[in-house]
Amino acid sequence: SQSLEFQRAGYCIAVPYQKSPWVLHDCGFLHLKNYYRARDQFIEEYKGEY
Repeated sequence: SQSLEFQRAGYCIAVPYQKSPWVLHDCGFLHLKNYYRARDQFIEEYKGEY
């Protein structure tokens, strides 16, 4: 959502090439109920923009 908010503000978005990941994000055990709720909120907010 951060990139989409930058686009809304008029910024150009770029993703640099990475030979290997710079960061690994590990949340531990996933609560998919929360994931699907957040995904649905994202889709509703940004539908048509991606």
